[in-house]
Amino acid sequence: MATPRKGGVIVDRLRPGENEIAAQILAQSFLTENLFQFMFEGVEPERRSRATLPWFRTWINVFADQGEIHTARIDGQLAGVAVRMPPHGYPPTGMRKVRLMVGLTSSMLRMALTKGRAIKFLKVAGVIEKAEPTGPFWHMAWIGVSPEYRGKGVGGALADESVRMIDSGTAPGWFITFGPNTRALYERRGFVTEGEIVPIPGCPVMWPMRRDPRK
Repeated sequence: MATPRKGGVIVDRLRPGENEIAAQILAQSFLTENLFQFMFEGVEPERRSRATLPWFRTWINVFADQGEIHTARIDGQLAGVAVRMPPHGYPPTGMRKVRLMVGLTSSMLRMALTKGRAIKFLKVAGVIEKAEPTGPFWHMAWIGVSPEYRGKGVGGALADESVRMIDSGTAPGWFITFGPNTRALYERRGFVTEGEIVPIPGCPVMWPMRRDPRK
């Protein structure tokens, strides 16, 4: 069910046929994110966006059927996307795990061909995996806002939906961010920063963020 938010932002779920545009929004959103800027230093934005598109497409295609990819809309237009996996759906198993690994490996090679440093995503991913909670949790994998809709409350609306989602159950929400603005946005909503990590030399700092359910 669509949820209206302040500023005319409507939060609902990804609809059939929207996977590709959602992936494009994430690719555009992460052009200015610290980790991706580090990995693709010196690569012009259009090439960077094309290189990362298969990565985000894989995450969306593999997990869309779980029904927990949230979207934000303004005047009917897709403005933001949040790829989330419920406690029973992550880590993936069986064929879902195979599809994810095959898709991400292929995407990683595509990114490395664009910029050799991008192969270090593998090491960063390994560090992130070790930082994950040990019990069931909501995995908030990717959250992005279309550049043309920034400053209109889209990110805040998606964050509010995260809080509602977490508080409706018993498992915490958890994600990693490399962005200080994202960190501040979620801290204002009760997320706690669990230290800071530099996953590989020269890489920007990352912050694990967690929020336990509150009734």
